[in-house]
Amino acid sequence: MRLTILSIIIILFVSTGFQDSPSAKKDKITYSLEAGGVKSWKSTSQPSPYAGYVDFFTKDGQPFLVMENRNNTSVEFYPWNAGSLLFAVKPDSAEVPECYMQGFYIASMDSVFILDAGNGKLHLLNKKGMLVKTHSLESGTGTGSKTQKLMPGIYSGSPGIQKGDWLHISGTPFSGASDPSTYSHGKTNIAVNMQTGATRTEYGYPNHYKEGKYSAYYKDVKRCLTPEGELLYSFGADDSVRLTDLQTPGKAFYAGSSFFKTPPPAKAAYGNTARPQNYGGILYDKVNQVYYRMALHGVADVLKAEHGFDDQQISIIILDKNFRKTGETLLPAGKHNFRQWFTGPDGLYISNSHPGQLSGNTGELAFTRYKLVPAKK
Repeated sequence: MRLTILSIIIILFVSTGFQDSPSAKKDKITYSLEAGGVKSWKSTSQPSPYAGYVDFFTKDGQPFLVMENRNNTSVEFYPWNAGSLLFAVKPDSAEVPECYMQGFYIASMDSVFILDAGNGKLHLLNKKGMLVKTHSLESGTGTGSKTQKLMPGIYSGSPGIQKGDWLHISGTPFSGASDPSTYSHGKTNIAVNMQTGATRTEYGYPNHYKEGKYSAYYKDVKRCLTPEGELLYSFGADDSVRLTDLQTPGKAFYAGSSFFKTPPPAKAAYGNTARPQNYGGILYDKVNQVYYRMALHGVADVLKAEHGFDDQQISIIILDKNFRKTGETLLPAGKHNFRQWFTGPDGLYISNSHPGQLSGNTGELAFTRYKLVPAKK
């Protein structure tokens, strides 16, 4: 009887130990992404492959593709089930001169914020493009300290996030890649009160950045909102994603790529033309209740690559609602634009406007839909 009980205990111990091992969690593959059809819209001009923000937006039951047009300094609205532009929100050049657009946030159809990143301003426009107000992002962001003053950006995979009256915008410290204080004291989030214009900065880099070996990745800061109202961060040199309320370091969850090891230490150096492997943006798919994290596989020499940064391979890491890795899909090389992707009503959409694909394109916005499917055994 003692032998039987002891045997059972040993079996349970071994079984439990295996289930809880990190390697077992990393290797469990349940889902993959499968390319479906292509959805497209006719644009008023040839799309720029360097536009950094596109998203799916719904208001009063009306779904839209919304996209920044940096050449025209405007936010374009394309009805989801129509084939061309419906309208665009563009500031008057007399009211907003020299706007350096780097994303936008739609509070409502009549309240569109354009991020003027180069001037550190957030412009609120109505649907007709009339300027309602402008908030300075520098008033409360520590203008006396380069670690506290941030360069803001709203991107695909790192959108503007509203929590109450506060709009949260990703940012990177002006102190820059070569200053060690960037990683020890620098912040990575700007919060601006959309009513009063008050601002504050918060949250910072993971501890391993403070070792001073990851300066080439200092601008790679992305995050999304979880259904529970927390932020899930994806840092370029971090195998883990980090769940936080912005007041605490939060909890880390393994979300690394199966195609490359942890991004290597990479100090910024003048003349360094390599683009190392790193992690990009992160999206939440509320229909499938999963997260998608982009992995960028790097370029040995950007100057020798035909299309620069765009020549690097892309894969998409899949995390379940509890932030466990459940799959990773390698995307076709030379097809997609890593800057432009979003979750739509029926899956993940990634832009086909890779620079190598734009020859002869007279103004089409095209996105391949990827659907979540069980992984093949």
